[in-house]
Amino acid sequence: MKNQGKKFPAALTVGGFDPGSGAGVIADIKTLSTLGVYGTSVITLLTAQNHGEFFDIAEIDPSMFRAQLKAVFSGYEIKAVKTGLITPELAEDLVIFMKGHKNIPVVADTVFSSTSGKLFAEKENIKNIKSRFLPYTSLITPNLKEASLLSGIPVRTREDMFIAGRKLSGELKVPVLIKGGHLKPSGNSEGRVVDILFYEKEEELFESEFVKGVDTHGSGCILSSAITAFLARGFELKDSIGKAKYYMDGLLNNPADLEKTGIILDPLANFSRKREK
Repeated sequence: MKNQGKKFPAALTVGGFDPGSGAGVIADIKTLSTLGVYGTSVITLLTAQNHGEFFDIAEIDPSMFRAQLKAVFSGYEIKAVKTGLITPELAEDLVIFMKGHKNIPVVADTVFSSTSGKLFAEKENIKNIKSRFLPYTSLITPNLKEASLLSGIPVRTREDMFIAGRKLSGELKVPVLIKGGHLKPSGNSEGRVVDILFYEKEEELFESEFVKGVDTHGSGCILSSAITAFLARGFELKDSIGKAKYYMDGLLNNPADLEKTGIILDPLANFSRKREK
């Protein structure tokens, strides 16, 4: 067989189920697959949403959550974990479980609201996630709204990103990547998208072109799962972020045109086009 002897790494995504497949664990698994990583998943919440609307949400029973974790880790050699939408209670269960797997990096995409604006967590829940879960992760990837909620600092400009990022990385003692994709070009002196990494007292900017006309539903999930994929493949954190940003830029500049929904991000559609060439 052509690929005999080639072993693919496996990664785990822990998060919500989006029936529209634009975000959550389905978007994560699409991303992992296109980057040469076998994706497994543990569901935290069921959502009813699509690219334009959010309808409802239901939590998974904690015992089922723990059973999913046990099934994944007993069946696969997980090299990296990515988390998305999660409740404080399930996040604490994950922390306890991961104490038996301390060498596995955990990337936390701090999802507190959907692109359509539905808030998933109350202030007390965000406080608990911040104190009881985030300090045990390897990287957190908040967008501007999430960075504001976590830091207590309104983040509207690039300067605000620096202030909030320094505060968060100092408090949590973990690397923080603040995603600036929702910062309008008018809020950025150079008119470009800037993500900023705060890592061991270092600060590094990752810049890219601002792409218009694309529905960015799921973009945060895709970027964080791409970082997770490269970590699972053995790359260091900074290299993983740089490679994930390059991957994300490719998706934004080659979106999928879906009937009724419009111009969207879809890792598998982009991957299929590349294979056809």
